[in-house]
Amino acid sequence: MIVLGIDPGISGGWAIIDGNEVACGDLPTYDKTINAYELSDIIKAHNIGMAAVERVHLMPGQGISSGGKFMKAYGMCLGVIAAQMIPVKHPTPMKWKRDLALTPAPSHLSKPQQTTWKKEQARHVASDLYPRFAHMWARKKDHNRAEAVLIATWGIKCGNSN
Repeated sequence: MIVLGIDPGISGGWAIIDGNEVACGDLPTYDKTINAYELSDIIKAHNIGMAAVERVHLMPGQGISSGGKFMKAYGMCLGVIAAQMIPVKHPTPMKWKRDLALTPAPSHLSKPQQTTWKKEQARHVASDLYPRFAHMWARKKDHNRAEAVLIATWGIKCGNSN
């Protein structure tokens, strides 16, 4: 089954896993919002059997404007997928990371250091699972692509049982 994984948000990523093949990229944007037409074209180019989209929520202290934009991006991703009648699973970050055996950031690190640690861990785990495609998320700023790959991997391994 071909699985789509999405790490939502304006700076989010998408990934499609088809057997041993991986395609991924940044979520397409236009004028600071998700470009639904381009995302739809990406999805239509593959015969997606299931999607896994990380379940998101607003974080404490997140501003109203940035929170609204974030949730709008999440909703647009879900809308594009729903319009193509693709079944969707919604794992929380804690769920898919636990199921794929990612470890929590060390508690002695500061919050910014923990965030950096988690992003790097996603890139390293995705590279271990799919070394042939590691160049696609080699840059630090490509951590959302790596997370999308891991979310799609979760969909393949765990999505049918959840």
